[in-house]
Amino acid sequence: MNRAYSYFQLFTKFGDLPIVTTALPDIQGELVEASKRQPRHKVARFIIEDLKKAEDMLLNNPPGGKNRISKNVAYLLHARVALSLIHISEPTRQAEIS
Repeated sequence: MNRAYSYFQLFTKFGDLPIVTTALPDIQGELVEASKRQPRHKVARFIIEDLKKAEDMLLNNPPGGKNRISKNVAYLLHARVALSLIHISEPTRQAEIS
């Protein structure tokens, strides 16, 4: 959930991003390879898949009450990401129509 949120914030600012899912060794070649930017559609798909996993794992009423992330928060962020993707892709569609 936190990773998806962080990626979403970076995605809205920069678009293409490197997708890192595991800890990387301190080897320059592997770090350079892993730091290559992925296209926007792959980053968006990664964020949505991460949120779907979070939705499956989170509880509706987690122990700790309001101080914990619940399933509803994952649903909210998923909706925001989906709506922002529609908003981002809309100018592209308008340019294609014109």
